[in-house]
Amino acid sequence: MPLLRSFMKFFAAGHTIFPISALELFSVDILEGEWGTEGSIIIWKYFVDGKAYLAKEVVETIDKENNSITFNVLEGDLLQLYKSFKFMVQVGLRDNGSRVHWIMKYEKLHDHIPDPYSMIEPATVMVKDIDAYLIQG
Repeated sequence: MPLLRSFMKFFAAGHTIFPISALELFSVDILEGEWGTEGSIIIWKYFVDGKAYLAKEVVETIDKENNSITFNVLEGDLLQLYKSFKFMVQVGLRDNGSRVHWIMKYEKLHDHIPDPYSMIEPATVMVKDIDAYLIQG
């Protein structure tokens, strides 16, 4: 259970992710509120397919009972393709470790807009980097 809580702390406090997973994420800054609290507004700068992107997000919910956190995109590159975009990250126990489940809820601006499959690899890389760091720790 301590590893599970540690994983959730990383997602609730984005600034702790930055030095660990610099492969796909190059900046995380808080604009309003405090790290790890609902209503906080965070700016994420990241790479997808070698291109730099920005997302201004609000921490919509932190559900400690279900070990999940939901980010709602307020501004940034994703909203050039999607009317709305939310990320939910849920951490749970699995065998001798943890599992991280990502849910992306989005509404396309047009039918021809592709599904955001390009977001899967950066999310996977970040989770693996955090996992390796916590196991060492």
